[in-house]
Amino acid sequence: MKQLPCIPEIRDRIYKYVLCSDKSVVVGDDIISTSIDGENCNKWHLSILLLSRQTYIEAFHIFYRYNNFYFTSTNRLYRFLRNIGYPRRQHVTAIKFYWFGSDSKRAFRLLKTCQGLKFLKTSIIDNQPDGYVALREVRGLEKVTIDDFPARDNYHFNPSIYHDPRELEQAMMRPRLKFYAANPDEKLDLFKRRRESSKMTEGENLDVSTQDRIIVRHLF
Repeated sequence: MKQLPCIPEIRDRIYKYVLCSDKSVVVGDDIISTSIDGENCNKWHLSILLLSRQTYIEAFHIFYRYNNFYFTSTNRLYRFLRNIGYPRRQHVTAIKFYWFGSDSKRAFRLLKTCQGLKFLKTSIIDNQPDGYVALREVRGLEKVTIDDFPARDNYHFNPSIYHDPRELEQAMMRPRLKFYAANPDEKLDLFKRRRESSKMTEGENLDVSTQDRIIVRHLF
């Protein structure tokens, strides 16, 4: 691959600046029309991934790993997880969603395969929300926040069949089962070897003492 004009560490900072948002990334029916910070500008942000093959290999995982994705329904959550595929799902770390839709069970089954998922936030809007059992099988999260106020405000709220959100939070923070635990030897990232190889090659060829110091001085 042709070397880019600055060192990998600088490129990673550029990728994070362009692809990452301090606020939630709201995912609509089409990932390309996602809005960042309330502006429909994600076409411009994601266009950096089309710059070259090397740029895509180095940057695609940053978009999934360092953003907090928000979904207005479980239908959109399901389509998103299905369309990005298994390897990219492993880089998703934070998800918020509105617990509403006919694809809840299928969405939560795909959530179970997200081995890098750490943070999840949602709301219970009914006594017996669809997919409760499937979501309870998701494990290994560091922080789970479930808002039950919408369910309690429901006119048809029935405490006798009500699911306790605290119990669900604790269940989802249990250790992952061995079958679903992340295997450090498993090649979940299809391009990791190429990225590391590219960085090692550049480290051998670049003169850090002169040219790179000039680049760093101008960028920061």
